Amino acid sequence: MSLESEINKHIIHKLEQERDMYKRNWDKTLKERDTLIDDIAVLRANNEKLEWTLKNRDDEKDWLERENEKYIKLLKEFNNLINYKLAIHPGSDVYMYY
Repeated sequence: MSLESEINKHIIHKLEQERDMYKRNWDKTLKERDTLIDDIAVLRANNEKLEWTLKNRDDEKDWLERENEKYIKLLKEFNNLINYKLAIHPGSDVYMYY
């Protein structure tokens, strides 16, 4: 074989190695991309779930605040009733502790 033929074979071999390396890198990049796409889908689903949970908690918070206002109003009415009873019966032990 001639020197030129050996050089050509060597060049072809090197080019094939480089091609194979690029192909492996390309395949790896595609797998990483697919994994990232899957991750995005999971993150979007988690985000929707968290937004739904947050909305429900806001609704629950609003309901609790309304309930709290009702009970505060009842407590004030009860306090006024106790004060009224104490004014009418100042020596009564029944109302002294309230």
